[in-house]
Amino acid sequence: MPSNSRRGGRQVQIREDEESEEERPRNNQRRRRAAPESEEEEEEEEDDGEDEDDAAGDGRDLDREDSLDQAVKKLVRYALACEFQRLPITRTGIKEKVLGAQSRTFRSIFEPAQDSLRITFGMEMVELPVKENVTIKGRLKEASKKSKTTTTSSYILTSILPIEYRSPSIIQPSKVVSQWDEATYIGFYTTVVSVIMLSPDATMTDSKLMSVLRKLNADSNMPMDKTTLIFKKMMQQNYIIRTVEKNDGDEVIEWRVGPRGKMEIGTKGVQGLVKEVYGENAPEDLDKRLDRSLGLGKRKAAHLEGGGGVEAPEQNGGSSSRRVSRRGRPRREADDEDEDEDDE
Repeated sequence: MPSNSRRGGRQVQIREDEESEEERPRNNQRRRRAAPESEEEEEEEEDDGEDEDDAAGDGRDLDREDSLDQAVKKLVRYALACEFQRLPITRTGIKEKVLGAQSRTFRSIFEPAQDSLRITFGMEMVELPVKENVTIKGRLKEASKKSKTTTTSSYILTSILPIEYRSPSIIQPSKVVSQWDEATYIGFYTTVVSVIMLSPDATMTDSKLMSVLRKLNADSNMPMDKTTLIFKKMMQQNYIIRTVEKNDGDEVIEWRVGPRGKMEIGTKGVQGLVKEVYGENAPEDLDKRLDRSLGLGKRKAAHLEGGGGVEAPEQNGGSSSRRVSRRGRPRREADDEDEDEDDE
């Protein structure tokens, strides 16, 4: 019995070995077939991963475009809000209220915002001139500074519409507070700025300005508020500047035109106001008088002496014009040539 069991065990083992030898080629074939399939699956997985990366990259680009568009819209809203309150659009305010914690630069959103303002609202941001230090103390303080900043720090909105579309019938005063009060305020600060600009060196003493206001019955009260409060408001909005200097113990108070007054009204605004006041009774030499009072003749002469053929643009509420001045032949040479032609 034991011998038979041993023989049976050996036969089973031999059969298993034979079966394993027969199955080896089959298993190898199966492995060979399975290997390409696994490689294809790995390639498909890699492709899927690349597609996911591309989709993530596209999503990031879209997020960047959306964030840029939102920043541009914020800058446009901020500019409109500042202009409504007649406040300067400062770069500090843009960084705080528009950019915030974003890493975007000022230049990346400034030009797109300018395009949006021009196309949608017919306005654009223009640089405000820097306040000049006219007092001795201010000039000494400015001279003591080693480095001077040349970058523009503030802007205002000005209209780019053609002149024919800027009439009061089209562009009416704001109705938010009161249309009458707004129109009265515009007329008052335009008059004050014009009177100061027509004075010698665009400077007016306090006593002389108050004398003019008394003649206009505007020395104490205006229809909407006290004159002192209106002057304070005009100084806050940079239409006018008040300087105080002590001379031998006496205070000398002078008034000058501020940055907003120069840009919003300018020399052409003053000329328009004076011509409107004169109406049909304007003298023939009114333009010459205005050029002399506003110092335009001196600017032209200084520019020509400097060798420039193009006149510097005038500040007139955002619109500037350049005129090319051509130098003609001297009259004496022209007369000599005419005499030569007569002799022939």
